[in-house]
Order: sequence, then C-alpha cells, then structure tokens
Amino acid sequence: MKKIGMMLKRSKPEAVTIARELIAWLEARDLTPLIPESDAKSNGLGEGYPLEQVFDECELMIVLGGDGTLLAAARMLRGRQVPVLGVNLGSMGFLTEVRKEELYPTLELVLAGHVRIVERIRLKVEVWEGQQVFSYVVLNDVVVTKSAISRIFDLKITVGGNFMNTTRADGLIVSTPTGSTAYNLAVGGPIIHPATKCLVIAPINPHMLTNRPVVVPGHMKIELELTDEAEVFVTCDGQEGRPMHQGDRVIVEVCPQPLLVVKSPKRSYFEVLRQKLHYGER
Repeated sequence: MKKIGMMLKRSKPEAVTIARELIAWLEARDLTPLIPESDAKSNGLGEGYPLEQVFDECELMIVLGGDGTLLAAARMLRGRQVPVLGVNLGSMGFLTEVRKEELYPTLELVLAGHVRIVERIRLKVEVWEGQQVFSYVVLNDVVVTKSAISRIFDLKITVGGNFMNTTRADGLIVSTPTGSTAYNLAVGGPIIHPATKCLVIAPINPHMLTNRPVVVPGHMKIELELTDEAEVFVTCDGQEGRPMHQGDRVIVEVCPQPLLVVKSPKRSYFEVLRQKLHYGER
C-alpha cells in the first residue's frame, strides 16, 4: 500500500489543518498522498492530482469530514475495492466513526494489516425513462419523493418479480442496512445491523395506516413505477438524482461490489448507536 487518497470537507478549516499534517506524516513514510487538485490548490496543499486519477490509483481512501463527505467518496470510487477510512469531523459521524485523535494509531494498524475491514452493501440503481437508462451506485438509500408541488402520488412496488402493492404516499425509501440509521429511521423504519444482507422498503407519510416498512432479502430486485401524473424526484444518497414522470421506473438491486470500510478498533456498532443516537437511553 503506497498510494493514499485523501478527500476532505473543504468548508471545514479543521479538515485542512489535519490534511496538511497527514501529508507530512505520509511522505515521511515514503507514501504518496493523492489529493484532488481542487482541494489541494484551494487550501495551499500543493498541486494535487486530477480527481479521476486520485480515485483510480489510490489503495486506501482517507475521508476527513462527515458522513456526506464519505458518501461522495464512495460514489467516486465506483466499483473499486479500496478500503475507506472515515475520520469524523462532522456532527453525526455514523459512517466516519474514527475520531480525529484516533487517526494515526488506526492508520498505523491499517498499513500493518492489523485492522478489520468490513463490507457494506451498496445498491445498483437504474432510472428508466422509456428506453433511456440512468445508472447510480448508492451506499445509503434511494428516495422517490414529491417535488415542488405538495401532493401524494401512487407508486407501484414489485419485489423479486412479484407485485407487492401500490403505495399512496409522499414518497418511498429503499435503504441498505448502512442507510437504515439515516432517512429510513426518520420515517419509522427499523435499525438494521450493517452486516445483514437485506434491504428496507419504507413509505414516507403513507395515506394508509397499514402501510408499514418492509424488510426484504438482499438478493431480491425491487422495481418502483410511477403510475400517476405527479412532480416526483428520485434522489440517490441525497447527492444526485433526476425527475421522474408517469410510467418511469426505478430498478434497485444489490451492487456486486460492496464498499470496504475500515472498522474502528475502539468501538462496536452498538456503542456507536448509543453514542450517536442515544439508543436505549431512558
């Protein structure tokens, strides 16, 4: 492991300070830090490298920021099986679970091959507009929701080739176990351990008392079809997406390539739940 990618939250001065220290730390060990030129030049961190080169050549990706920064890094890695080390400088830090004071001890363990790397399910998402298809890779969730006009709409749901139901709601979330503590949790969906191979289908404000979140096996393909005229938008990981029109379909299935995440050696998943979400407190 010789080439270490870095992605930082540019709006956070602390991230720039840590990045500058980290560059010196890596270079002192004959390692090559790869920083996107947009991040490097705007923060006095050298010339940097083209964005595609950073994500094509890195053997480890260090994220300095919050969960949103890690989601962006995961998207740009596409299908590459490169471990991601997330350092929490944000407010929640559910994905970036390594604290800043743990960065260098954890990095030493990573370089020595003595740290646990876990797999996180990702989703392959296709938005079909007639015969035209737009593809995305998602770590947390894909959300179909109303756009500018505030009105509920009908969405036909098919799971594993079988009709599930037509939900009438403000929207719908298809979430991975990793994303179960994000938007899914806010709409009453279950918390699912990230090692579990399943997906969650959770309606947003359904117009039916019996329409509840459903957990389905990870091998099943999910198809969502917009069956009425409505202003609807599909969003992937809250960062990219496009509008949907009547008859358009969203096809969701587990991506063959999971995201590899460096697990904090200091705490378990349940400890993160207690710390970040105050789970189980009275």
